[in-house]
Amino acid sequence: MKRNFLKLLAIAIIPLFLAVSCSKDDENDPLTKSEAVEILSSTSEQMTSTMDEVMQTEAMKAMDYFDLLYGDTQNPDIELKQTAQKLILVAGQPSLTKQFPTIQKAAKEEVTDTPFGNYGTYTWNFTLLDWDYVAEPTDVLVFNFPSDNTQDENNAELVLSNVSTIVSQEDEVLTSINIALDVNEVNALTVSYALTLDAENNFEDLSLTIDMPPFFLSASISFTNNNAGVLLQLSHQFKKEGISIMSSSIQAQFAEFEIPNIFQEDDGTEPVEDDFSMPLAVEGFIQMGSVKATLDLDIYSYLQAPSPQDVDEYANDNLKIKIYKYPAGNSIAYVKWYYNITEDILEAFLVFSNGEEEPVVNYFPMFNFME
Repeated sequence: MKRNFLKLLAIAIIPLFLAVSCSKDDENDPLTKSEAVEILSSTSEQMTSTMDEVMQTEAMKAMDYFDLLYGDTQNPDIELKQTAQKLILVAGQPSLTKQFPTIQKAAKEEVTDTPFGNYGTYTWNFTLLDWDYVAEPTDVLVFNFPSDNTQDENNAELVLSNVSTIVSQEDEVLTSINIALDVNEVNALTVSYALTLDAENNFEDLSLTIDMPPFFLSASISFTNNNAGVLLQLSHQFKKEGISIMSSSIQAQFAEFEIPNIFQEDDGTEPVEDDFSMPLAVEGFIQMGSVKATLDLDIYSYLQAPSPQDVDEYANDNLKIKIYKYPAGNSIAYVKWYYNITEDILEAFLVFSNGEEEPVVNYFPMFNFME
């Protein structure tokens, strides 16, 4: 049964790149099954459309072209865009394994100030098809470049400041950076990232904000020692013009848990289940588009099921997930659990207002691993 607990935890935290709390109103009329299915089925289309919009912003198009210029000429071992993607991954899909932006220094010996280049100004030279460099300013890294291949002048400026890293042997971990991108003298992107560590380089807190008009993302992850053990807190908001597209706020309480060390080697193997500390409880919410799920998982009580025949009852009494229409609060469905003794898996079904049941994976394919 223990591997089921890993899946249970994943339900709570894997889809974290999902969404500001709305007020639940149990007295609102529940949606009919057809209404519920329509909302559930349209959610992925909403998210796909939004991601397409993100990729078409001035910031993303300019960063794509900068990545081409910078990666092919200046420092082939470092791609700033990939590092930014890792930052988003850290915020969006937190893991209990090492998942922090690590950077390999460029091969050029003159790069010493930051992993991305020396402080100063790099200007794209259209004649030489390379970067001109001057050592000013002395505490900021500036790139002047064309925003796409149709430009005949440098109409974009990328500024990197507050860059700090921690080095251990050949590993270098980014602990802070601020990024500002202007295109045609208009701000297109602002990023603030900070990773806080303790004296032994164990993870304490990570915060990230990305302002990329009309989109805004904020995210945080933290580990805190308390009387019960270790509390893992995750939160996230993704908005377009002030309207919440995705958001979440989740906390998981562990009795025993080894807080990740940023330089701990990851050999790629799966954790040994007997050594894996499951949370005592997970609670919070996840919102994506017009759907919001609330989580109230008393995992400790669930684990007290005296026999396989009791798992269904203990799961449904203690592992509560309810799904609502966002932001109205009308009930869409709730999750009902069935323990498959033969396969030793806990299967999740959505129960609609008319009592009909369907597997969760019919609407959330990301949970296919549960079968």
